[in-house]
Amino acid sequence: MKVKEVIALLRKEDPTGEEEVCIGNADVFAVFKEPWYYDGRIERLIRDPNKSGYNITGAYIGPTKSGYKITIRELSIEDVLWDIPDLEIIYAPSCKEYENKYEKLRLETKKAISEINKEVNES
Repeated sequence: MKVKEVIALLRKEDPTGEEEVCIGNADVFAVFKEPWYYDGRIERLIRDPNKSGYNITGAYIGPTKSGYKITIRELSIEDVLWDIPDLEIIYAPSCKEYENKYEKLRLETKKAISEINKEVNES
């Protein structure tokens, strides 16, 4: 999908530009331009503009052209816990049930980091 198409879809869904944006419920961490070949071949879905809703009719793998692509990277709480295991997590009152999930994940991450560091120090 072209940048202008993404912008048009975003404007259609939120004309004011004030809503939060996420990718799979994770925060948008960065948007950047990189060579089209970086990090493997690009995947693109082929759509039928005459169909509404789920209009996928095929797929393409490979360069769209020489040049660049715009990459949007997400970053989840789970990702950040690997860098900051003691990250402060604030839970909205309606989301308190997630506290056990993330505390368990925090402990598992700390244990994994400790095991990795132990293996590195033994090498």
